[in-house]
Amino acid sequence: MEKQLLAHFQRLVEQRRADALGSTLRHPKSTTPIPRTLLLSGYCGSGNVGADIRMNEIIRQIQHIFQPKQVKLAYTSPQALHYGAYNTLPWEASTNDPDALFAPYDGVIVCEGSLFKSQFSNVMAISLIGALGLAASENKVSVAYGAEAGKMDKFVAEFASDLCKDSLLIARSEPSKRLIEKDLNLPAELGADTAWTFSPSSPEKSRKLLMKVGWNGKDPIICVAPINPFWWPVRPDLEKAAALSTSGEFKDIHHRSIFFHHDSEESRGQYQHYIQSIAQALNTFQRESGGFIVIAGMESLDRTACKDLNSLLKSPAPIFMSGDYSMYDIVSVLRQAHIMVSSRYHALVTSIPGGVPGIGITMDERIRNLQAERHAPECVLETDAPDLQDKLITLLRQVHQHHHQYTANLPEFIESQLNRMSKMGQLLAKDVTEKYPEINTPNGHELEDFLPPLPSTILDLLYQGVAS
Repeated sequence: MEKQLLAHFQRLVEQRRADALGSTLRHPKSTTPIPRTLLLSGYCGSGNVGADIRMNEIIRQIQHIFQPKQVKLAYTSPQALHYGAYNTLPWEASTNDPDALFAPYDGVIVCEGSLFKSQFSNVMAISLIGALGLAASENKVSVAYGAEAGKMDKFVAEFASDLCKDSLLIARSEPSKRLIEKDLNLPAELGADTAWTFSPSSPEKSRKLLMKVGWNGKDPIICVAPINPFWWPVRPDLEKAAALSTSGEFKDIHHRSIFFHHDSEESRGQYQHYIQSIAQALNTFQRESGGFIVIAGMESLDRTACKDLNSLLKSPAPIFMSGDYSMYDIVSVLRQAHIMVSSRYHALVTSIPGGVPGIGITMDERIRNLQAERHAPECVLETDAPDLQDKLITLLRQVHQHHHQYTANLPEFIESQLNRMSKMGQLLAKDVTEKYPEINTPNGHELEDFLPPLPSTILDLLYQGVAS
């Protein structure tokens, strides 16, 4: 299915390119009146807190940059999540009839962080890259907004190199920018993740939530966000889908639709080692520090990992699970932590504005890139490290004992990310107005001109950084 979908997108783009030569199709700005309608496409609607926050903040940023009567972001889908009055389109929808799906729109903004990667799903990567290619083939807005790049299967990388050559590609990290330029031979700009401007529930609310589940209001909170790092990628499998529908077989590894997680004896053993190592390190650290452990389920897919981890803790911990709590409440809880231990990228990102130092346990480059950029590369562990337990307890002790050392540069780091996010907004505005010059954008060049309104917690941190 992966290569069939890729070939279908390739044919569509080649046909559009051929039709566009010498035709008015290459100049949509002269034929369509405002408002312009931009399609936001990405991994949304699955209960992934990080993905939903990214989308939420992208929408807020676009609303701030463009006048609502000039740019619309209203799209519907049965699986779509609602962000205010707006709907966004999940990537799966583009696998059905992409030609009809994308044709009505004046541009595509891909909002997925893990875009140029084969680690999670080639079908997702192909669908989103194909969306960019279709938009670019008609000289419409075609933007990858804050994308990460990692290992890609060769046929997907070649597909991206061809279809994205006329798109605006904005990476959210310097290593991803270099990889896009080197491995895909495509120009790229440096941006950031968009979650930095997110405003969660109040600290008072999260303190009440925590005290309701047993926190005494004083003990240092150790928050942990586990995953199953070893059941990726997901791939379509018609035989398993048939077995699932008739007998319920493969239910435990079913992702959605005809997609199933990777599963093998080796991967199950790796997962057990990962979960047990984290639990044993937390048990030791809790005994030494008297900390209060909290488990954060950053995606509904993580429910099993959260339960498995909790079953190994000497003192059962409360679980703040996506789907049970809103993304606003979950992030507010994260910001109450003394230390964040996470295999979820956005648990680290969204806790940083709370002044929380993070330890990443990673399966790929995303957390490595984040920790390197905040000058804490030593705070990264690998999910498959044989000595994960020993390394984690050592890092927990180190961060606990030298807490200020690991938080002192956070205001400066957040400011750098906001500057890069503002630059992303400027790049998007420039791209949109080059194609549709009738659209107005901010005249200024200050940071706040291209950012959504910043929450007070971010402003306080920025002022703290200036004062220091």
